Amino acid sequence: MNLDLKKITINSFFNYLSIILTLVFGLISKIIFSRILTPFEIGIFFSTQVIFNFIFFFSGEWLSDSTAYYVAKDSKNKFKLSIKILHSSLLIASVLSLFAIFFCIVFIYFNSSFKTNNTLFFTILLIWLIVVPFRLLSFLLGSVYQGLGKLKIKILFHDLFPLCLIFLFLSFGYIFEVKSLHFAVASFALSYTIFSIVFFFNSYFKLINNDISKYEFNYKNIIHYGFPLFVSGIAYWPKASIPLLIGFVNSMENTAYFTFAISLSVLVYAPVSALEPASFPVWTKDISNREYNKAKKNFHFISIIGLFLSSIIFTTLFLCSSKIIIFLFGPEYLIINIPLKFLSLFFIIMALFGPLDGLLKAYGKTNFIFYSRFSETLIVILLFYPLLNHYFLNGAILLYIISSIVGLIIYIYATISLKIKLFFDFIYIKSIFSITISFIIILVIYKYINFNLIFLDILFITILYTIFLIISIFVFRIIKFKDLSEFKKIFE
Repeated sequence: MNLDLKKITINSFFNYLSIILTLVFGLISKIIFSRILTPFEIGIFFSTQVIFNFIFFFSGEWLSDSTAYYVAKDSKNKFKLSIKILHSSLLIASVLSLFAIFFCIVFIYFNSSFKTNNTLFFTILLIWLIVVPFRLLSFLLGSVYQGLGKLKIKILFHDLFPLCLIFLFLSFGYIFEVKSLHFAVASFALSYTIFSIVFFFNSYFKLINNDISKYEFNYKNIIHYGFPLFVSGIAYWPKASIPLLIGFVNSMENTAYFTFAISLSVLVYAPVSALEPASFPVWTKDISNREYNKAKKNFHFISIIGLFLSSIIFTTLFLCSSKIIIFLFGPEYLIINIPLKFLSLFFIIMALFGPLDGLLKAYGKTNFIFYSRFSETLIVILLFYPLLNHYFLNGAILLYIISSIVGLIIYIYATISLKIKLFFDFIYIKSIFSITISFIIILVIYKYINFNLIFLDILFITILYTIFLIISIFVFRIIKFKDLSEFKKIFE
């Protein structure tokens, strides 16, 4: 195997593994939280985590691509100039993090919105903020390895190892009934800090013998490359801050309910998200070779595959929503049952349009991605107070859906300008028809056959729908056996 191809394959494997394990861990952690914390405490956890994530982004997360880019450009000198680049990134991150943490502490401490239960919120936030410098060190050091073609090292030390330790801490808390918000947050903080320090010393002793005094690097290059990414990232944050806004305007309990509903419903769109990074290089290659029809054909095919897989999760989640909620979180969280159904319906509609984000990147139309995120931001800023103040949890769900639809409309406009007409494809229309027929059949069957056993009902619906879907796929000749070779090429 070619050395570069081998690196890409290994890095891709670890990247996909990280994405899958992060999704699984996110769901498991919420299940454990529902057992050891109250909805109010869970709301505080996720509200403070939003602030932590924003401070982390503002302080230097946006420098990651810049660091990796300039390290990759200097591949001939290996670690030597890379250390200079890392020094520049860490210098910028240090200044920004000190400013951001100080401003955040002052703002929260003197903000009247947090006078109620201010002590608990402020204490939990402080624990998160202590972790910011360590997390930045780990992330930017990992970016150096990413630029050197060793992405797996970054993923292991920055993502997977900390997740494993967090899981052990939370499992300990669940088994021994340690019902403490401070313990839950400390589990994250301690795990991140430990592996940041381990990562630093592991790298330090590898780099210490390199003489870097003769190498020069202007830190302004890092800022120049990364600033557009910073602006684009900032545009996304109002929507990502909806859980925090709910805590401001509403209650921490509704923050918990909203977060749980989103974490379950987003699984409907997970197959499309998973197919996108694997498909993106293929589309980019086709488009760069001016094989536009081939790229469009591949996009249609991947969209169909993603839609079929999403429909399986949607059917199970939509029909068995109350049973899944009770099974995972307990009956006290049944308040999210109706919101979960609406969100599941919304995400299957999103899945109808395929992985548009990856397609626009492949065409180089990243400006539309920025316009989409910016429009979502405007909607959130304009509507968050009236919707959250008057309609509480339902208002938060509505805000999320409306802002996402506006962003989706811009994506659709972009695809029309590229002459990609997914819904004019006869095979795609047949695919939607196949899914609809299979869903209606299962809906009727489930009305008369109900085992009243949570796990058995979930398993029954999933398997039966999958069987009917597969039958309809081949009955309507949507996918032929020879077409499966095309799907295989995406992952080669």
